[in-house]
Formats: sequence, C-alpha cells, structure tokens
Amino acid sequence: MNAAHLKILQQGVDAWNRWRAENPYVVPVLADADLCGADLEGFDLRQANLKRANLAQACLYEALLDQVDFRQASLREADLSSAQIIGAQLRQADLTQAALGNSTLISVEGSGVILTQTLLSQAQLTDCDFAKATGAAINAEQAVLTRVNWQRCEFPCGNFVNSQLQGTIFAQASLEESDWTGAIAQDCDFTGASLAASQWDGAQLVQVRWQHCNLNHAQLRALDLSHVDCLGADFSEAQLCHSQWGGAQLVQVCFNRADLTLAQLAGINGTESEFQGAFLNQADLAGANLQNANLHRAYVMLGANLSRVNLQGANLSQCRFLGANLQHSQCQRAHLQDSVWEDVQLQGSLFSENSGLTRRLRRKLHQQGAIFLD
Repeated sequence: MNAAHLKILQQGVDAWNRWRAENPYVVPVLADADLCGADLEGFDLRQANLKRANLAQACLYEALLDQVDFRQASLREADLSSAQIIGAQLRQADLTQAALGNSTLISVEGSGVILTQTLLSQAQLTDCDFAKATGAAINAEQAVLTRVNWQRCEFPCGNFVNSQLQGTIFAQASLEESDWTGAIAQDCDFTGASLAASQWDGAQLVQVRWQHCNLNHAQLRALDLSHVDCLGADFSEAQLCHSQWGGAQLVQVCFNRADLTLAQLAGINGTESEFQGAFLNQADLAGANLQNANLHRAYVMLGANLSRVNLQGANLSQCRFLGANLQHSQCQRAHLQDSVWEDVQLQGSLFSENSGLTRRLRRKLHQQGAIFLD
C-alpha cells in the first residue's frame, strides 16, 4: 500500500479525482488498505490496486472501476450499484450481500468470487468469467447475462427471475432450488448442472443444452422444450404438465415418476428412456420412438395418444393402459408382464415375441384389435 495515495483518498472525492486527472499515468496502490465503510461514491479508481483491501460496507456508487484489481478483496455489503466495472479483477473477492444493482460489468475476471446473497438485479454482465463462483441466494432478477461463464458455480436458491441470458455457460453448476420464472435463455449451456427443484414457469428456452442435467422435482409446466437438448437428463418427479417437446431428442432421458399429463411428445426420440411410474395421462406421443424404453408401472390413461409409436423391446410390465390409443403401434418384443389394457385402441398394432404375455392377455389384446405375428 502507498501511504501517500491513501492520504489523498481520505481527502475526499474532489481532491482524489483532481489528483487522478493531474497524474493520469500513476497507478494508485491501495493493496491491503482498510477502507471499511469508506464513502467512495463517484471516485475515479480506474486501474487501482485494491488487492486484499477491506472495502466491507464501502459505498462505491457510480464509482469508476475499470481495470481495478479487487483480487481477494472484501466487498461484503459494499454498495456498487450503478457502478461501471470493465476489465476488473475480482478473483476470490468476497461480495457477500454486496449491491450491484443496475451495474455494468464487462470482461470481468472473477473466478472463485463469493456472491452469497449478492444483489445483481438489473445488472448487465458481458464477457465475464465467474467460473467456480459460490454463494447461496444470489439475486440476478432482470439481469442481462451475455456470454458469462458460470461453469462449476454454486448458486443454490439463486434468483434469475425475468433474466435474459445469451451464450451463457452454467455447465456442471449447482443451481438447486433456483428460480428462472420468466427467464429468456438462448444458446446457453447447462450441461451436467444440478437444477433439482428449480422453477421455470413462463421461461423461454431456445438452443439450450440440458445434457445430463439433474432436474429432479423441477417445475416445468407448459414449457416449450422443443429447442432444448436433453440427452441423458434426469426429470424424475418433475412437473411437466402441458410441456411441449416437438420431436425432441430424448435418448436415455429419465422421466421416472414425472407428471407428463397433457404433454406434447409427438415424434420424440425416446430410445432407452425411463418412464417408470410416470403419468402420461392424455399425453400425445403419436409417432414417438420409445424403442427399449422402460415404462414399468407407468400410467397411460384418459385418451393418451400412442398411435404409431415404436415400443419394440420396451418394458411395459405393470404399465396401465386405460382408454389409450395405440393404433398401428409396434410392440414386438415388448415385456408385458402384469400390464393392464382396458378400453385400448389397438387396431393395426403389432405384437410378437412378447415376454410376460399370458393366454388371457393375448386374447384380450386381440379383441381390442392387436395383430400377433407369432
């Protein structure tokens, strides 16, 4: 720390900014300075060295913070609202409960930064790197996040309501119980992220990658997921009523005990996917490929449409088909043990080499229009 620089800083904003204007090539050295609670509103701190400085509860409202070195600094409860931060270093800084509402962050390097209960509402972040950031209950409501790297971040209970995301990365992030209500995400990568119990009501998702994501118990009602890559994702016990999938690639996806009532799944590729105990009541799966899928104990009732579905090799044991349409479906080699078929339309559907098929069940399926090739 340069004691002379600190003394000028303590003289106030006018003296400091005048000194900066008169000495444009001098880099302020305030590393390790104790500025706890300091009023730095409007200060020109561009390129200053504030590494490891104590800025807890400091006021930096509308301060100029371009290329400031905040590495390992404490900014707990600091006010950085409406600040302009371009090219700054925030690596391993502590911004717990700091206020950055309406701030602008561009090309900020902040890997490992602590953002517990940090306020980023209406902030604009562009080309920033916050990989491995941590902090429960971050508030990024209405924030605009463009090409921000949040890879491996830990933000349980994060608030991203009505945020706008473009080209942002959340790969392998921990985002349990986060709220994305009304968010707009385009070309974003959540590969391998944990989004268990997250909320997505009214969100718009375009070219989003949810590959191998954990979405257990997620609230995804009425979402258009036709432009989301869900390869290997886990939607166990998720709420997916009225969701729209538009021929999506759902290979090896897990929907165990998920509620897919009235879901639009026509034409999907659900090869080797898991639907154990899933609710598919009134769902539309017309023309879907469910080859080798597992529908053990699934509920396919109340007018569910599975016409022209490929169920070859699928596990249909203890599955309940009540009032469903399976016309012209392919059920060869499907496992049928203890499955229930009541008031099912099976005209033109094909069966052969079915394990678990009793004489009684064969007769019943035949009476409903099934065609047996063996």
